[in-house]
Amino acid sequence: CEEINVVEATCDKDGYTGDLVCKDCGATVEKGEAIKATGHTYKDGKCTVCGEKAPVKPEKSPNTGDNSVASFAVAGLVLAAIAAAAVARRRYN
Repeated sequence: CEEINVVEATCDKDGYTGDLVCKDCGATVEKGEAIKATGHTYKDGKCTVCGEKAPVKPEKSPNTGDNSVASFAVAGLVLAAIAAAAVARRRYN
């Protein structure tokens, strides 16, 4: 028997253990299995295996707008209160 279709796993690509195939008749004796990608191991800004540069993380995360709806609602309530006060002032003056 011999192993065929062996693919080594890399940092970002899955591999395959290979199929065990009979040399004489070509029958597959045992199917291989997928091997998960190993993932990068960063040191000093580069992957120690493949040399890929480490992703740069921003120092301060930008505002993603998660609180924008609440801020907009509060601003709307404040403007409504100011407008109501102005209308009430005109009525009594």
